[in-house]
Amino acid sequence: MFFRIRPFFMPNLLLTARPFSQRNPFDPEAIAPSIPEDQPNDPIYFEKGDTREIGKKLSAKIYKKIAVMTGSGISVKAGIHDFRTPTTGLYAQIEDPDLPFPEAIFDLNYFKLDPEPFYRISPNLITTNKIPTLTHYFLKLLEDQGILLMCYTQNIDSLEKKAGLSSKKLVQAHGNVDHSHCTSCKKDYPISELRQHMLSKQPAFCECGGTIKPDIVFFGEKLPQEFHSKSELILYADLLLIIGTSLTAYPFASLAQMVSPNTPRIVINKGGYNAFAQNGFKFDSEMKRDIFFDGDCDEIISDIVKDTQWDDSLKKLVERKN
Repeated sequence: MFFRIRPFFMPNLLLTARPFSQRNPFDPEAIAPSIPEDQPNDPIYFEKGDTREIGKKLSAKIYKKIAVMTGSGISVKAGIHDFRTPTTGLYAQIEDPDLPFPEAIFDLNYFKLDPEPFYRISPNLITTNKIPTLTHYFLKLLEDQGILLMCYTQNIDSLEKKAGLSSKKLVQAHGNVDHSHCTSCKKDYPISELRQHMLSKQPAFCECGGTIKPDIVFFGEKLPQEFHSKSELILYADLLLIIGTSLTAYPFASLAQMVSPNTPRIVINKGGYNAFAQNGFKFDSEMKRDIFFDGDCDEIISDIVKDTQWDDSLKKLVERKN
């Protein structure tokens, strides 16, 4: 008899000690410590909230501690499928009769039971030949301008690093395919050897008999300690950019509510307006703290950069790295 394994992330959140069932994931008091004393009291919101205004504010360095949250939408133009888009997402393309449900390929318990379905789709996860998108280089540009506080990403492709973003400014909340280990003895495993197994769609096993997996966070695993140790930095952000994600995965999504109530938030994503609006974002408020841009990430970022003095700098970054 087969028991369906329901995928979930362990609730290892930076939360107060209330029962999990009573916690509202969009309640800032539930997920964040008190606001730092040096947090600005006077919020710098938007008048029009268009790309021109945002570009000019960035260029003038009105915001000096920008936090960024990114998802799979920023890597689509690099040829990397997201997971949940109907018909084109990775889950939609899985036709494996052995799987009880598509998400089981990333369920730790199921992986230990049967790693073959994961390895059959694993070539899709190898991104060493992929080129960063304009949005990835924009992250590096923010760092070069000295105004990037931290980039938190759900992506496992490491294209931020390939674009030149330094490790100290990047938190890969859901892991990466740059390292691997044994699920039993936890010993590190050479990533070059694992990639060969992934390309051949054959499971890799440790000398102890355990199954090897890349350092991707599977359902049922805790997020990396780095995520928790650096999450509180977002409290100091004076601007939050949310790019290419609908913020459906927790605890990552909780970061958006950990910023100060005075911190403006800009969402750049293809769709998802209603989901954000239902979860505490007030895009229609006259105060214009929250701004939503619906569309292609690269195109919107390009429009913003046009109204900065950094257009040439961004072009040079792209040319130099490519």
